[in-house]
Amino acid sequence: MALVNCGECSAQISDRANACPHCGNPMRGGGYAEPARQVVTIQETGKDVKILQIVAVIFMLAGLALIYEGWGGGGMMLGFGLIAVGFIGSLYAKVVSWWKYR
Repeated sequence: MALVNCGECSAQISDRANACPHCGNPMRGGGYAEPARQVVTIQETGKDVKILQIVAVIFMLAGLALIYEGWGGGGMMLGFGLIAVGFIGSLYAKVVSWWKYR
């Protein structure tokens, strides 16, 4: 920070000042400009994709639970179906995430 002389009243003022505090004369440079702040992205994906991924994982876990419990032939097929739907939903979420937020 350097001191410069005001062109109007010859008082010493900061080179970062917008105007002279003694006489109000505006400075030529307009004062010190703050450096531009960078935008920092914290999260890459939106809530819609995250919710879809969570639902897909829930479907897969429910399918695994049905297969593990082995509720007869229908429960086993339903379990595999839930795992397949969860897997397809997970793949879809990955594609949407890539497409929207690349």
